[in-house]
Amino acid sequence: MNSDTDPAKIHIDLRRGVIEAEGDAAFVKEVYEDFKAKVLEAKLEPLAPQPSSSMALNPPPEIDQPTAKTKGKTKNKAKGKGAASAKNGKLDKDLNLYGGDGAPSLKDYLAGFEVKNNKHKNVVFISYLKDKLELEPINIDHIFTCYHVVDKLPKALRQSLYDTGADGYIYFSVDDPDITLAPGGMNWLKDNVKPQAA
Repeated sequence: MNSDTDPAKIHIDLRRGVIEAEGDAAFVKEVYEDFKAKVLEAKLEPLAPQPSSSMALNPPPEIDQPTAKTKGKTKNKAKGKGAASAKNGKLDKDLNLYGGDGAPSLKDYLAGFEVKNNKHKNVVFISYLKDKLELEPINIDHIFTCYHVVDKLPKALRQSLYDTGADGYIYFSVDDPDITLAPGGMNWLKDNVKPQAA
């Protein structure tokens, strides 16, 4: 038997970064080598110190001083919260979601669908912005503004959009800030229109 064609499997966790590969040994080895190179490259970058196994065995001296560390963390959390809010979008005061010029209000449009969760709301919001307001490109600020008008915001709007994309409803990624409907989202809209009252 040739060891390069034997089936092989690899699973690496690195605190839920997870990489899995299964196939012939040569393929799995190639995935491993590529991953190993990326990890080594990331370790060489001095931007953000990463905990390593040597740190776990020999904790840094700051851990022995919890009072000073706690004070620093509290201040950083306050600063970090503002930064996280900016990444999760901001209010677009120029966006009119209250209807007019032949377009229904966002609340009325949303009421026409069987919405059960934030993923569904994201789909309806994108549909409304694109089809009713003829707005393109659509970005996270537009979605933030939609939530502001009809509901309270999800705790992590950006993650909500990633999750909606992962389910095949929308296209949204770190590399492309434009948000568009995927075929799964278009199908969901067709299948979840509320029946009209007679």
